Amino acid sequence: MGIIGLLSGLFSLLLLPWWIGIAIATALLAERKGRSLANWFFLSLFWGLVGLLILACTGDFDDYGADALARVLWAILLIPLIVLFLCYPYFF
Repeated sequence: MGIIGLLSGLFSLLLLPWWIGIAIATALLAERKGRSLANWFFLSLFWGLVGLLILACTGDFDDYGADALARVLWAILLIPLIVLFLCYPYFF
């Protein structure tokens, strides 16, 4: 393991707390806007800073139904993963 491996490991150790901090910030902002704290926390673990920016640009949640924005983000995340899982034997 050379200097590249050491720097890569150090970068990973510094990136992990930053990524979790973004997820926590997104979850707290979601709760403040009346959205699901847990839902947005797990979404932002995947989406990261993009999820935080999307949530920051939306308005407060109204009481007319479920959080449609979170549903769309989950669909964008899960649909390709399901397709990849189902088609995995055919690709490799």
